Amino acid sequence: MRRLNVRTSWSESSDVTQTAHLTDSRTDALVRTHLPLVGYVVAEVHGRLPSHVDRDDLTAAGMSGLAEAAMSYDPDTGVPFHRFAAIRIKGAVLDELRSADWTSRGARARSKELGSAEEQLAQRLGRSPTAAEMSAHLGVSLAELDRRRAETARSLTSLDALDAAVGQSIPDAAPDPGDRVVHAERIGYLHAAVDALPDRSQAVIAGLFFQQRSVSEIAAELGVTESRVSQLKTEALGLLHDALEVTHGDTEPSKPAPAKGAGARRRQEYYAAVAANATAAGLGAQAALIEARHRDETTRSAQRKILRTSPSRSMG
Repeated sequence: MRRLNVRTSWSESSDVTQTAHLTDSRTDALVRTHLPLVGYVVAEVHGRLPSHVDRDDLTAAGMSGLAEAAMSYDPDTGVPFHRFAAIRIKGAVLDELRSADWTSRGARARSKELGSAEEQLAQRLGRSPTAAEMSAHLGVSLAELDRRRAETARSLTSLDALDAAVGQSIPDAAPDPGDRVVHAERIGYLHAAVDALPDRSQAVIAGLFFQQRSVSEIAAELGVTESRVSQLKTEALGLLHDALEVTHGDTEPSKPAPAKGAGARRRQEYYAAVAANATAAGLGAQAALIEARHRDETTRSAQRKILRTSPSRSMG
């Protein structure tokens, strides 16, 4: 299969009418430079939602919002792109939440039950019921009542309140020179991670997020079903997320691979390819982190086995 180069322009056939709007190559550059903003907004939103909400779905919506922002941005307005893009990203993520059934059925049922019980007791008592009265009416302990109230409050968070909260936390531009260096390195590493994806996964990511193509178009080009395209997208986002997580802070990837198995080998091969791309791009620090992770994986495994064997037993 012909390998897609996601460093190229967004589409091969652009309009001749290039007025004050950015060219395709500059649009592509805007997207690549501001991809971390998607992660920031998604993290802010996801942190305020129930755990069952799929982060990858929000990330996909946010990346689409960034792509649309880059294509429609007019620098003549004087609005910094990061501000314009953050609003569009946040809007796309919240639209995804509005269109999806993001509160679980159980949470909605428990919320309805709590509301109904409180209303019945209030009518009977002529005042707001106490926690003890509520727990007795529902036949649950006070601890369970508190848990249900907390769950309901978290699950049924108002999207308007969420909108306002996330809006207040969007970071301003103008980072200091040190931050700019780190940011540039992270963007370079992201390039390396995207370029290291398998052909089909890279085609899906490029098509969906850089070329704004539909799932059906990509499925037809690859000769696979639309559900397979969705699966490839999920797998690719997981790989990118884990690869970037290795270089951002001290945490390990959220879903570490087991020590053995074909899946683990493929993931390790991917990390090795990312490290090679990063090295070729002059991103030595990131490559070293990836390579160190592979070495440490074996070391940590051996260390755990050693620690499980007590000195007294081994000597006795």
